[in-house]
Amino acid sequence: MRNFTVLLQKEWREHVRNYRILWLPLVFLLLGMMDPLTYYFMDDLLQAVGNLPEGMQITIPKVSAVDMIVATAGQLLSIGTIVFIALYCGSISGERKNGTATLLYVRPVHGGVIFMSKWVMAAFMGALTTFCAIAASGYYAEIFYGQLPIVRVALFVGIYFVFLLAVITFTLMLSAWTTTAIAAATSIVVIIVGMMLDSIIGTYWVYSPFKLSAYGLQYVESGIVPEQLMMTMLVTGAFIVVSGLLGIVLTQLNKRQTNV
Repeated sequence: MRNFTVLLQKEWREHVRNYRILWLPLVFLLLGMMDPLTYYFMDDLLQAVGNLPEGMQITIPKVSAVDMIVATAGQLLSIGTIVFIALYCGSISGERKNGTATLLYVRPVHGGVIFMSKWVMAAFMGALTTFCAIAASGYYAEIFYGQLPIVRVALFVGIYFVFLLAVITFTLMLSAWTTTAIAAATSIVVIIVGMMLDSIIGTYWVYSPFKLSAYGLQYVESGIVPEQLMMTMLVTGAFIVVSGLLGIVLTQLNKRQTNV
């Protein structure tokens, strides 16, 4: 337990030293603010840009506060997911390559402790940034577009976080297994291909982790919990556990690949 606490403090200090603890939440705050503000001021932006034919009118359809949460969720699923893959794909493999891990591996520290310290820190950042994005989006959505169902939005935050946790765990597992570049490429390809398959054969693949956010958004929009949600949560939870266990085993096995 003491080793875990020490390594978790190390991860925290690294996030503070490189200012990730500050700039990453700010990036997600901007991501959350972007859709409500852009849509609300779209007419003014078009007028400012100009170059429209004389007499041309653009009718912007009315949207609700919930629509803005849905739009922000789309940003999180695309940009947000890629940001986390890019940031954490080298968490373990990068330390092996540059020799930093040598300072850990010469001590009696199990690979599981190393993996879990990185996983907990990444999970904390995932929870913080998700909250920042949805809070910023919800704040401006409620000001400009009307009242939000706060309880439903809060549940969606939890559901999306479970999906993000699956992405983080899978990325760290690949980082424990292979090099940074391969981990990043594989994670992004798996996410993109998975989403494509989900859109093509999603009717027959109702318990896919890729559907988790969609079920959460269905609940936000309708107030009715989709019947597939709980089973999908269990499937995603099982995926997280399996990926985490594999990551622990691979971190321990690949100690000898550390550069000195």
